[in-house]
Amino acid sequence: MVPGKEICYEDEVTKLQAVPHEECDLEPHKDCKTESTLVPRLIPKKNCIKVPKEICVDTKKNPKHIVKPIIKNWCYDPNELKKFD
Repeated sequence: MVPGKEICYEDEVTKLQAVPHEECDLEPHKDCKTESTLVPRLIPKKNCIKVPKEICVDTKKNPKHIVKPIIKNWCYDPNELKKFD
């Protein structure tokens, strides 16, 4: 092989290249989380009320009516009332 004369030439080559184009849109989305709140809790307690009750006693000798009523303290549990429903 024998080195020869260098041949140079200019040639224009057209190349197509896709230029990246970016589009941005703001789209709202829901971000849901559970939120804990304080809720009052009801605990059943005994409800006591004073109920006036008149007591009469029958006797064989000189029966008499007691004018002063005797007041008793009656207590009940709300769970016990459910048994009677």
